[in-house]
Amino acid sequence: MTTVIATSIGAMAAYAFVAFDYPYNLDFHLPFYILSTRFMPPIVTIIPLFVIFRNFQLVNTLPGLILVYSMFNIPFAVWMMKGFFEEVPTSLVESAMMDGHSHVGAFFKIVLPLVTPGLIASAIFTTIITWNELLFAVILTLNANAMTVPVGLASFVTKFNIQWINMAVGATIALAPVLVFAFIARQQLVRGFSMGAVGK
Repeated sequence: MTTVIATSIGAMAAYAFVAFDYPYNLDFHLPFYILSTRFMPPIVTIIPLFVIFRNFQLVNTLPGLILVYSMFNIPFAVWMMKGFFEEVPTSLVESAMMDGHSHVGAFFKIVLPLVTPGLIASAIFTTIITWNELLFAVILTLNANAMTVPVGLASFVTKFNIQWINMAVGATIALAPVLVFAFIARQQLVRGFSMGAVGK
């Protein structure tokens, strides 16, 4: 869910920054300002987030984790997708609009299929970041109702010993979904890297 939300919003926001002109050159500066929210250490935000989530009864819930993961992954998705959209010739969008499409129609029917490799690359990175996240999951989950895989692996380190066998088996199982996802989309991932390597 986090991958779907972050990638979808990131793609639409990145297209808006590329397709529209903003005053004071904000189409250039705003993506950096959005990305700068990732510069702040996540530990700084954990206490305010916990208080807010407790007031809205989102602690120890999957919707709460989805919300916080989406908030922290959207800036990365916007910044990454912006490079891919800049590779799409503006003449294609202009031709689509001359044929009667709006910006929304041109985005979904013309531009989005062309940046599918970049979309998949962003989805893979977002999935890996979310799958491996530990800090928010430890603080915002109290039991197995919303426990993520990294928290489960960390529970094998007890006060008296480390359950190496259980941890090794759990880590192998935890790697499987990401490896399968990356293997299936490997060709698109390579195309995404080369497509977004150079901007305008």
